[in-house]
Amino acid sequence: MVIKLKCTCGAKIAVKPSMAGRKVLCPHCNNKKLIPKKLPASKQSAVSRQPDINKQSAAGRQPDVEPIISRSHGEHTDASGKRATSKERRPSLNKRNNTSAQQRYKKKKKKKVTKYVLLGAIALTVSIGLYMAYYFSNKVSGLRHVAHVTNWDQPEAEEVSNAIVNPGESSNRPDQLNKTPTSRETLAEPSIVPASTQIIEEVIDKPPGSQPEKQIASTDLSEIKNRKLTIAEALQPYEGPSEVLQDNQTLYKKVMCGYQGWFKHKDDGYGDSRHWGNVLSDPARCTVDLWPETKEMLEDELYNTNYKHSDGSMAHVFSTNHRRTVLRHFKWMKDYGIDGVFKQRFGASFSRRGVFGHSETDLNVLTHVREGANRYGRVYAIMYDVHFGAHDIENIMKDWSILYNEMNIGKSPAYIHHKGGPVVSLWGYADRTRAFDPVATEKLFKFLKSPENGACTIMVGVPDNSWSSWKDDRMRLVKQYVDIVSPWTVGRYRSPQGVKDFFKKMIPKDLAICKKYSKDYYPVIFPGFSWSNLKPGSPLNVIPRLQGEFFWTQIKELKRYDIPMIYVAMFDEVDEGTAIFKCTNNPPVGIFATYEGMPSDFYLRLTGLASQQLKGSRVSFPDVRPKKVDYKPQTELEYYYEPQYFDTALKSKWQQGFGNIPIVSGGAPHNKWVFSVNNAHDVLNFQSKSWDYLANSSNGKSVMLYNYGKGHSISKNTKADLIDSIQNSLNEGGVFVVMSDASIPLKKSGKMTFGKDVGVNLLKNNYDKDINITIPAKLLGARRPWVWKGINTKVPRCGLMSRDLYPNSKYYQSLVEVKSKDGEVLGDAAALVIPGGRLGKGLVVYIGSTLMYIPAKHQKSLMIDILNRISQFLGQSQLDG
Repeated sequence: MVIKLKCTCGAKIAVKPSMAGRKVLCPHCNNKKLIPKKLPASKQSAVSRQPDINKQSAAGRQPDVEPIISRSHGEHTDASGKRATSKERRPSLNKRNNTSAQQRYKKKKKKKVTKYVLLGAIALTVSIGLYMAYYFSNKVSGLRHVAHVTNWDQPEAEEVSNAIVNPGESSNRPDQLNKTPTSRETLAEPSIVPASTQIIEEVIDKPPGSQPEKQIASTDLSEIKNRKLTIAEALQPYEGPSEVLQDNQTLYKKVMCGYQGWFKHKDDGYGDSRHWGNVLSDPARCTVDLWPETKEMLEDELYNTNYKHSDGSMAHVFSTNHRRTVLRHFKWMKDYGIDGVFKQRFGASFSRRGVFGHSETDLNVLTHVREGANRYGRVYAIMYDVHFGAHDIENIMKDWSILYNEMNIGKSPAYIHHKGGPVVSLWGYADRTRAFDPVATEKLFKFLKSPENGACTIMVGVPDNSWSSWKDDRMRLVKQYVDIVSPWTVGRYRSPQGVKDFFKKMIPKDLAICKKYSKDYYPVIFPGFSWSNLKPGSPLNVIPRLQGEFFWTQIKELKRYDIPMIYVAMFDEVDEGTAIFKCTNNPPVGIFATYEGMPSDFYLRLTGLASQQLKGSRVSFPDVRPKKVDYKPQTELEYYYEPQYFDTALKSKWQQGFGNIPIVSGGAPHNKWVFSVNNAHDVLNFQSKSWDYLANSSNGKSVMLYNYGKGHSISKNTKADLIDSIQNSLNEGGVFVVMSDASIPLKKSGKMTFGKDVGVNLLKNNYDKDINITIPAKLLGARRPWVWKGINTKVPRCGLMSRDLYPNSKYYQSLVEVKSKDGEVLGDAAALVIPGGRLGKGLVVYIGSTLMYIPAKHQKSLMIDILNRISQFLGQSQLDG
């Protein structure tokens, strides 16, 4: 029978009499309690008291002898063996009969123990058999991926790739792990529990890697809490849950994505806003072109912005500093069969903020990536986006040494290995725009190849698609140390036909050189491209997705070349419009791209199908009909417009002077001078156009705003046409406004000859001494001249206009004079000139970057004055001066 004892924690513990004198574990407080050797009589139930025939009371009272319980039919037997009812239970005083009853009790108890031992052995044998069958079936054919998709049309029956599989069910994919590992590619012994029943230990109040305290289901994200981690906590070796669903010893038959993980919000606990742009400014100015789908996210994952949807509701963003959000991303990867990611670590941030990049935040995200990959059976690797100068190399070696030897990232089941070593990717190798020190680079390669640092498999990302023709140190180091070469192809083609032409031209020769030197070739594909908000002036959807056709063409074309692995750029990069994760077709009011009516998880599914194709499955493009998209992006004029109310007299003056003459800007009006013009577009005929429009314009006389330095450039193909357009407009009496912002293309000498070709010459000055900026009183109304004195190191190298550069000019007027402290005139930060000659009677207006440093109220008054003068010129009024 069972006896209940009360623990010190208040809980009641059920014990058997036979356990007297032993320790028992309390299930509530997890402390061991000692059971008394002799249980108090008050604690003994009526049916548990044992007889003692040798002890009788002095008065000759009978001992307390209870009947023996027969387990056969639930009946009771007295001392003589006669069946008795519960009311007839009486002790026997016959010692012999009582002894016989005890023997029968022991015999029956022995049979009972034997029976339960036998049943337990059978159960254990069956469990082991089922587990072994489950384990070996998965070792041969791989675990089935769950393709959790919604709103898909029913696929054709014979297409494995289009089968709609609900979570918890299996898709028939026998080729998941059909590669037999070599001696250097041994699959780690997995500890697998079916995802539908697995219970994993999860830390709630301690950082990942600490000892577990609470259990939650593996697919449950609602109970996962987030808090700021210190560097010391993030560096702890991983000891959390791990589900082995991938062969982590090879990249073959895997589709990996780039994972930036750089989207941060100032309210996420780290106070470090990054890569969303100024989403909290008023008005908001973001730097992303795709807006993430946030419907699945919990309230604490959502962060405020000043963007609004058309219905007035706030648009939210996420932060990859939030642990649950990163784990959610990896759950999506598991759901759609995406094998893993390369987590970017940026060498530029090392140089600015030390080895760990952006304070502790970058390491924090890496910690979440590590946990997500382990938790959901994905794989990951480190990808350094770096320069290859001596200082950068030292930082990379320090960082990898800490990650590998302290954080032990290479030793978890989720870190991807290839050709016997952990994979380390180095992107930007020998890029023309980056430092490259061959001696330092060889030192890095030797460091990574050393056994104490993992004997790594080195992958290099080469931005130059002509890498196979290298004949210098770059190729020597590739031949000697590199295992995988991955040419960057984002932006190299822009249409399905462009994909076919590019692959046909580049891949065969790349494969040939890789085969010759025993290197793996790692192609990069991307779904589309757009960075209109990141690079104002760039068209929205500059490389259109075509509802998945562009991406799918790359996937299908790669099959022709029998390449066993694919890199997708990128999983989460919404700032350059290459993201494949869930994005919305209903972004906030502004300038945003959409998924063109395709489901938010459409590109996750396409990427999963690419993985199935690598593993040998027959796949086809999903038959999904897009839904109508009601969202319409604003024009740049609408987006950047901020109401400014000019007085009636001023508006009337501008309307008379400008008439119907178009004011054309070569990009988005991000410069504060262009803002002033843009904000008067209800009076002025302001148009935001591309440089191609300017180059091919036949509008004759116009006002052209050259707003260089913010992502605008002149290609060689359009340079001559643009020069002709400017000259034609000026010959017609037009106006060319040069607004420089530290980067000056219109200078007298140097590599760029555009200014010389057009006839607009500027002085190139370095301010290595104190200067004074003077705005004349006539530009400030009745007020006295304004002088800003003592400017030195704050003023960058910039250009100035000077009368000496225009000896044949018909008209020259200085608006803002720049002098040294001793009175020497250095040039003009703002000036008007009619150069004459081949530029005819047009007006050139120069507004220098130096003026960015004067107070805003003076900038505004100066801009209004310049507009007034342009209006006078266009209205054929005589310019004063």
